[in-house]
Amino acid sequence: MSIIAVLDLGGSSLKFGYGTTTAGLIWDSKIELTQISRKDIYAVIEDAVTQICNHSGETLTAIVLGSPGQVNSETGQIISGSPNLPDWKGANPGHYLREIFSVPVQVENDANLMAFGEAGRWNYEKTVLGITLGSGIGGGFVEGGKIFRGSGFSALEIGHTIVHPGGRSCLCGKKGCLEAYSSAASLLRQVEEAGVNEVGFLSLQTLLEKCDSNPIIKKIVEESVELLALAIANVAIILDPDIIVIGGGMSDIPAFNYDLLCSNIARFREDNTSREWDLRPAYYGNKAALRGGIYLSAKKKV
Repeated sequence: MSIIAVLDLGGSSLKFGYGTTTAGLIWDSKIELTQISRKDIYAVIEDAVTQICNHSGETLTAIVLGSPGQVNSETGQIISGSPNLPDWKGANPGHYLREIFSVPVQVENDANLMAFGEAGRWNYEKTVLGITLGSGIGGGFVEGGKIFRGSGFSALEIGHTIVHPGGRSCLCGKKGCLEAYSSAASLLRQVEEAGVNEVGFLSLQTLLEKCDSNPIIKKIVEESVELLALAIANVAIILDPDIIVIGGGMSDIPAFNYDLLCSNIARFREDNTSREWDLRPAYYGNKAALRGGIYLSAKKKV
C-alpha cells in the first residue's frame, strides 16, 4: 500500500496523519509546539513525517502540509506567516520536505485545506465556505472543486478583516482585526486583562465552561461571538456559498456556544427574504484539513 502523509500546522500544535485516496484518513496524532522558531517547526514537521513512515510501515508517495498564513501553493513557500508563528514567514517547507523524503510535496493554507476536505463530502458539487477557529481565525472557499486563493494567495484571510475600527491591537500590527477579539489566544488574553483571578489556570476549554457562571467571561465571549458572526455573515453575503462550515479546535470544544454563533449570523443576514444559509459544524471536525490534504494530493493541482 502507498500512503499520503498529511500535516496541519497551527499556532499551538501540529496535527498529522496518513491515508489513501480510497481509505481516507487511516491514522492521526498531534504534537504540541513548545518552541516556535522556524528551526523548531521544521524539526517538528520532520519528526511527524518520520512517525508516519514508522507507524504505517508503507511506502510514502506524497506529503501535503497545511500552514497558517499566506502560502504560495505553487512554490511551497510561506509568503506571510501567521502572527502566532512570526518566524515562519519566508520558510519553504515544501523544499525542506522534498530534500529529506524525496517525494512530491504540496503546501497549502490550512483553512483552504479544511474547506477542501469538507467540500469533498459533497463530491465538490457544492460551494463551501470554511471557517477555522483556533489560535487564529482562517477562511477558505471552494467552488467547482477548486480552491479560491486570490491573485496573491491571500484570499479569505477573515481573521484580519476589521470588525472594530481603531479597536484592540492585533499581532499582525493592525487594530480591530477579528482575530484580536474572537480567536482562542485573544479570548484568553482578554480574560486575563479583565482581571479574572484564576486566569493563569484557564485553558480555552475551562474558559468556555465558565462562561455561564462568570459574568465577566460571559460578556467577553458573547461579544467575541457577535463579532465573529458579523465577519462570517459579511463574507457569506459576498460569496453566497451553498454551505458554511465552522471548524477548528475551538469549535470542537463542547462548551463552544455554536447556537449563539448561528443566531447571530442569521441576525446579520442580508434581509428577511434571502435564502437561509446552510450553516453547520465541520463534518470531519478538527481533522477536516488532514482529509483535505489527502483529497488535494489525489487531484494534484486544483
